Amino acid sequence: MPGTGELYVRRGGYVDLPSRFTDHAGSFRANRSGAFIDWADGTECRPVRAGDYAGNYASRFGSKIDAVGNTC
Repeated sequence: MPGTGELYVRRGGYVDLPSRFTDHAGSFRANRSGAFIDWADGTECRPVRAGDYAGNYASRFGSKIDAVGNTC
């Protein structure tokens, strides 16, 4: 079942997330490899691969994510 929240599509490269997504990623589906980055509380990075997904990400790294990029 698809989510009902707002969708953010990354086109590549490093991007600070818009404020409405910062620390509020409820779920994700990765169509390409990349990295989820938390820079507000230091620097923590989680690699993702094409095909990765999570339906309840807000209780995990989704509550910390600040940016996305190509690699950690």
